Amino acid sequence: MPFNEQYILSEMLALLLEREGFDVEVKSGLQNSVLYEGTKQGQIDAYVEYTSAALFLVPNGTKPDSFDTGAVYEAVRRGTEADGVTLAGRTGFRNDNQVAVPAAWAAERNITRLSDLAPYAAGMTFGSDLVFADAEDGLPLLESTYGYRFGDVRRMDPALTFEAIRTGQVDAIVTYTTDARIDLFNLTVLEDDRGGLPPYEAILLVPKARSADPRFAAAVGKLVGAIDSAEMRRMNAAFDSEKRDAREIAQEFLSSRGLL
Repeated sequence: MPFNEQYILSEMLALLLEREGFDVEVKSGLQNSVLYEGTKQGQIDAYVEYTSAALFLVPNGTKPDSFDTGAVYEAVRRGTEADGVTLAGRTGFRNDNQVAVPAAWAAERNITRLSDLAPYAAGMTFGSDLVFADAEDGLPLLESTYGYRFGDVRRMDPALTFEAIRTGQVDAIVTYTTDARIDLFNLTVLEDDRGGLPPYEAILLVPKARSADPRFAAAVGKLVGAIDSAEMRRMNAAFDSEKRDAREIAQEFLSSRGLL
């Protein structure tokens, strides 16, 4: 499921590689499994993936015993290596799943953590995208960890969840760390105080053959540790709300950091 940031990040990779003299074709809107398989086959030279999403793409024998951030990263590193794919590093931001509720509702009840929802969950309607509602690392894991179930779950396109909570059709929604609409819709993100949701660190994947090219590796490596979640959220807002061009946003960011 493509996110706004993936369009921006693909343009960043293109700009960095073009600067080093590589001819680049940007392919946007592809699914994770297609991107990963293309990277394994050497048909895709670089893309941004997320650690917990990658766990479902790498060989089963490399999966960790827990969703600890470090354990997940190491499992993905081992798994991609076994597949002939190099994990070139973390970009610096995470795009975790998280639960948000209306800020006024949370303030009135002094709710700041997911565990605080226990007395209310059975009477709440939860708005979810089509993946999170049923994925083993999504809502089922959250409800199992916290020991409650929402009274109703409404599955919808992720673009519709914010409007649904604004109009009172749902009481809580799944959102993402880098989604700029959290502030726009005056929502409170609840702390995952029991670790019921896995980490989605943004990572760079490249075919092993490409990672052996020093010029290529150096260009891609400029994104390692370069972007924090707040900065990615700001860029997503420019793309989504301001309707700015992804390449323009990417170039502006890279230039401001002295990377171009």
